[in-house]
Amino acid sequence: MTTSTRLTLRRFGGAAIDIGLLLVFVWGGWSLIAEPTPRVYDVLGISPCSGDSTCFRANDSFAHGWPLVILLALSAAYLVGVFIVQRGLTGRTVGSMLFMFEVVGEDLRPIGVGRAALRSLAGGIDYLPCCIPIVGVVTIAATPSRQRVGDLAAGSIVVDVRRNKSSSANGSGTEPSTPETGQRVGVHEQLPLRPPTVAAQAPPRPPGPLWDPSRQAYVLWDEANDRWLIFDASSQQWIVLTEG
Repeated sequence: MTTSTRLTLRRFGGAAIDIGLLLVFVWGGWSLIAEPTPRVYDVLGISPCSGDSTCFRANDSFAHGWPLVILLALSAAYLVGVFIVQRGLTGRTVGSMLFMFEVVGEDLRPIGVGRAALRSLAGGIDYLPCCIPIVGVVTIAATPSRQRVGDLAAGSIVVDVRRNKSSSANGSGTEPSTPETGQRVGVHEQLPLRPPTVAAQAPPRPPGPLWDPSRQAYVLWDEANDRWLIFDASSQQWIVLTEG
């Protein structure tokens, strides 16, 4: 299993945690406010919610009035607070913290509340058909930077926090420093066979490793051996980058 495949599975694991917490909250709240439907309603063939716009029936129970309104408001607050505010400002949610990944922009910084809202709205397409994320899986597999529809709309990418922490905790000489501005392979950019030759009048290429979001790893051009290297976080070593 490749690194990108493992990260994709962790992404869906994180989403399951975030949505699961909401479902547990809604189920718990419903069990507190719901009332059993009197049998007379079934006998007469009418609904206890007839004519009540603040009423909802599920199976043999129903809830209405302010308790239902409050439950719906708290559920909406969770959705906005977690998927828009928290993710937009920090790049993380409870699920992504547990599964060690972040949602960031192409500059590797949090995407902000506005783009997080766009990502969440467009991300509804990822869970088609009928809450099964087939569209999201196909889109992630088809894009170089493993982006689903929500990511493409918001210009966001998902990065592996475990790999970054493993690299930064290494004290050896092989530790790749965090890239500065301009020291980064573009989201959709493919690595050339070798970097372009620098003209005499041109400024030098930025030194140090480059962060490649499509590979979720640092890459480095080996001038001595005319090849690309990739930093392997598990072994904490630079290894030859092989395509495919």
